[in-house]
Amino acid sequence: MKTKPTIIILFCILLFSCQNNKKNSTNNIDIFSDTTAIEDIADKYIEFVNQNPNDAKAADYLLEAAKISIEKKDFKKAIFCIILIEENYPDYPQYPEVILTKAYIYGEHQNNKGMARECYEMFIEKFPDNEHVETAKAMLELMYMSDEDIIKKFEEKNNQ
Repeated sequence: MKTKPTIIILFCILLFSCQNNKKNSTNNIDIFSDTTAIEDIADKYIEFVNQNPNDAKAADYLLEAAKISIEKKDFKKAIFCIILIEENYPDYPQYPEVILTKAYIYGEHQNNKGMARECYEMFIEKFPDNEHVETAKAMLELMYMSDEDIIKKFEEKNNQ
């Protein structure tokens, strides 16, 4: 699958802008040994949440596990973590970021544009005042465009 660079750049901007209130979770939890490999950290987060589902940081740890899984290109595990957040922590303050991340994974890494579209549309409907609604709308618009059409669209906007 050919990755659309513009979409990736937009998503990265979105993801990094959502992290301004995020604290380093590993400072608040002592489930890792000094020898824990990065590959094991996502599993440790999931294991902790399974054992402590009511912990105040459970959803944070699942989101971290999802992000680590994305970095490791383990998209099934990332989706698993996101679904756990959706099902168990619907009032999670970063719930909008969770939905956008799910849409991004489905659209860019699972080649499931139907699910991606569904997630973006749900995000727009549920969070119409969110600062990232315009990004979600742009992602929907760009989702089915070729790279050439995307470039042409941006060139037209720049010439206006």
